Amino acid sequence: MHPIERLRALARTHPDQASAAARAAVDALAGLHDDPAGLVVACRRLVDHEPAIGVMWWVCSELLAASDVGDAAWRIAAVLDADSTPETLATELPSERTVAMLGRSEEMLGALGLRSDCCGVLVDLDDGGWAPRRRRGPALDHADIDEIAEVLSPGDVLLVDVLALSTKGWVGRCEVPEAVGEARRAGAEVWGVAGTGRQLPVAVFDALCSRLEHRERVGGATPASTGGYQRHDLALVDLVVGSGTAWLPDELDPGAACAVAPELLRFT
Repeated sequence: MHPIERLRALARTHPDQASAAARAAVDALAGLHDDPAGLVVACRRLVDHEPAIGVMWWVCSELLAASDVGDAAWRIAAVLDADSTPETLATELPSERTVAMLGRSEEMLGALGLRSDCCGVLVDLDDGGWAPRRRRGPALDHADIDEIAEVLSPGDVLLVDVLALSTKGWVGRCEVPEAVGEARRAGAEVWGVAGTGRQLPVAVFDALCSRLEHRERVGGATPASTGGYQRHDLALVDLVVGSGTAWLPDELDPGAACAVAPELLRFT
């Protein structure tokens, strides 16, 4: 299949599948290593179609800034494959507690699959009819957002999927503030889960947020993102868990991000 055809399929990715989509995008974009103009167009189309997926911005920025796209693709793929966020999160979670999830990311599901002592609760959201492919995974209970305070108690944790992150804030579901309010009313902690490639330089993060705001203004949300995504304040989470590390929101290292590709910053 031609790289462009593969990328068209990836453009329909739901944000909950961000990590798998990013791995596939690296392979497809590497096929354009001898077509610089085509690579720029393909990267712009990827981030424009579902701008909330921060790891796609990370992948595209790194490739566009590279002097050798082929070598960069190998390096990026290795970094993505080495993402240990599920294992790190599984280690950090408290023992024998209830863990609610806002979102169905690979990282959160993977962590709960490693912690049979924890009771997992999936917060039901309106995803416009989208549902993940059935696969083996942890058995989960279900709850609506307004039931979070009833299923959580002090010592429990609400996990929220962090799609993009910078020192200026982070991007996640529009329902985050309501869910966080319910969790804190129950005395539970709120943890952001940010897999590899979610942290972006401020310039790239601002470009991502501008795309989101523009799409909301023109009503161009895709079917996969009916629920909506928006920028949130770092104060909404008590802890951020990533690959091999966990940190407080105000400890975010502004230098631990990707390259800045001017081609992605231009938006008309």
